[in-house]
Amino acid sequence: MFRLKRGTSDLMRSTLLICGALAVIALLVFIWGRATGIAVVKPRLVAATAQAEAAQKGIEAERASGRRMSVQARTAEHAASVAADVATDLSQTETAHAPLAADRRDRLRRADQRLCQLAPNLGGCRTAD
Repeated sequence: MFRLKRGTSDLMRSTLLICGALAVIALLVFIWGRATGIAVVKPRLVAATAQAEAAQKGIEAERASGRRMSVQARTAEHAASVAADVATDLSQTETAHAPLAADRRDRLRRADQRLCQLAPNLGGCRTAD
């Protein structure tokens, strides 16, 4: 049949060893490349994640602000409605245009003075000379 020469098996063994070494080197280069690629991508991934979290917090803050503004608007509308009703009721009573009693007038002045002390920039407050 077919017989190999004695030197042929050594050549095959050397070829297999070289091919095996090249395969191991190729595998190591592949693994090193993957690790390097991950090292390059990881900071970008962390930055993108942080940016997404910041955007999410911003959206949540805007929603909360919107809810607060809505509540304030409803409260202001309700207060304006009540004030309009009270003003209408007071202007139509018999004593609406009568002078105030002295004790009530003094009490209202003191209340106005306290308000002006707390917030001097209110309309109607006298400026300190």
